[in-house]
Amino acid sequence: MTIEIIHTRSEGTLIEGSAKGDGVYEIVRRHGFRYFPSIGQLGIRQSRDRAAKTWYINAAAAALREAGFEVNVKVDESDRRSFAEAEADRVERAEGRAERFSGYADNAAARSESAYQRGHQIADGIPMGQPILVGQCDL
Repeated sequence: MTIEIIHTRSEGTLIEGSAKGDGVYEIVRRHGFRYFPSIGQLGIRQSRDRAAKTWYINAAAAALREAGFEVNVKVDESDRRSFAEAEADRVERAEGRAERFSGYADNAAARSESAYQRGHQIADGIPMGQPILVGQCDL
């Protein structure tokens, strides 16, 4: 199995050729790599539109080779996005987050209202000013 660690400025640093459960994640996470569920790949956070973090890449490649994996490293600093493209992508992702968190807030408000109503329903079953019933307690 060949693992490829590829860095381009437009895509960032990503690992290709890995599958869940093959042991790659356990090795590379100690070297700055994380799993990105949105794209289903391992990579280095905040590596898009930036120079390659070769100290992470080389350390991960050495650890993978030591574990018996065949590793190819490709760094292409020439593949870049324009500032306008990067900003448009950033704005699009921010809008997606705002929409997602708006849904989370709506769900939290509904759960809060439900809990509030349930609390009042329980309290309505207890008459206000109820005296302590002496002799009625089984302590």
